[in-house]
Amino acid sequence: MSITLNASFLFMQPTNCPSCNKPVPFENININTGFGKCDNCHSFFRLEQVLPPSASPSAPLQRLEVFLPFGLEILKLTNELNLYFSWRKSISVFLVLFALIWNGVLAIFVAAALFTGEYIIFAFISIHLLVAIIIDYYLIASMVNTSTISIRSNEITVVHEPLPWINRNKTFDARDITQLYSETYEMGKQNNNPVYAFRVMMQLKDGKTTKLLSGLKNAEQALFIEQETEKFLRLKDRSMPNELPRY
Repeated sequence: MSITLNASFLFMQPTNCPSCNKPVPFENININTGFGKCDNCHSFFRLEQVLPPSASPSAPLQRLEVFLPFGLEILKLTNELNLYFSWRKSISVFLVLFALIWNGVLAIFVAAALFTGEYIIFAFISIHLLVAIIIDYYLIASMVNTSTISIRSNEITVVHEPLPWINRNKTFDARDITQLYSETYEMGKQNNNPVYAFRVMMQLKDGKTTKLLSGLKNAEQALFIEQETEKFLRLKDRSMPNELPRY
C-alpha cells in the first residue's frame, strides 16, 4: 500500500509525546507504519495525533506480519487454534536473586529457632515467612506453568496450569468479540523504576473491554497472539486507541 507522509515536517518540527508531552527523538518515529514511541512513558502513539492534517498519511496504514516469537508455541487444527505461552521464558533474574537472599537470611533465623528452642522467633518473622512463601510459589509456578489459549469459532478458553494461579481460568464467547488489540502497561516497580509488560485485550459487542492474557515480556508475543486470534476468528483488524504498532 502506498503511503504519503510529509517527512520534512518531522525534521523541521520537534515531536512531543501526546501522553506525557516529552520530546520524542526522530529515530523513535517510524514513518512507514505511522507510529512513534516515547522513551519517557513507554507509550506508542499514531503520528496523526501529533501532526497537522497536511502531514498525516493520506491512506490507511497496513500493519506488518508478526512471526512466531520466542516463548510462544502454536498448534493449528481444522476447527481449533491453540497458543501456548511458557512462563519459564519470562522469569525475572532480579526476582530469583532477591528470593535467594531473602530465603538465605530467613534460613538463619529458622535454624536459630529450631536449635535453641526459642520458637517465639517465628512470631517475629511470620510476615517475612509469608512473603517468602508467596515469592517461592511464584517462582515455582514461573518454572512449570504454561498458559494455553484455545480458540474455537464459538469460544475462547484461557487455562493456566499445572499450578493454580490468581488469574483464574476463563472462558469467553467468541461471538461477542469484535476486535483484539495489544497494549503496554505498568505491572510494578523495581528500584522505584516502573516495570512494563504487555497484554492482549478484547473489545466486546457491548463496547466493554476485557483482558485475554497479560504478563507478556515483549511486544511481539502480544502482537502475535492478537494477529493469529483475529485471523482464526476472521475479525478485520481495526485501529484502537493506544494499541501497539507492528513495526
